[in-house]
Amino acid sequence: MTGEFRSIDYSVNDVGKIMKSSKKRHMWVFIYKSKRFTLCVFESLKSGKFKIELNRKPVYETVGGKRSISKKVHDSRVGALTIELMKITNNQYRLTVNNNTFELKNANEQLFVYETFEQKLKKLQSMG
Repeated sequence: MTGEFRSIDYSVNDVGKIMKSSKKRHMWVFIYKSKRFTLCVFESLKSGKFKIELNRKPVYETVGGKRSISKKVHDSRVGALTIELMKITNNQYRLTVNNNTFELKNANEQLFVYETFEQKLKKLQSMG
């Protein structure tokens, strides 16, 4: 991880309007080049709708459709940031910002990181 990037916080909450558990919000807070960013992913478990916001501004949105596990969910450039989001399990994502994987220990001292950028790159290259 470079000195330009620092992981600050991660949380996941139930945010459905009628049935709270029907929609999840994953929120990452990080600092990049001395600027604080908040990235939110909203995922409807019922309809499959999916939305990404960076600092409360929409970056990406779908109208529906179920997603496969362990597939790239989103990859885009927003200003100086290159954001890559991959779904690991039904309730876990891996966030990479400008080739820096978001790492943060939770209360159980588990890392929210699943492989390094180099490991991921090697894996992607082997897939062809």
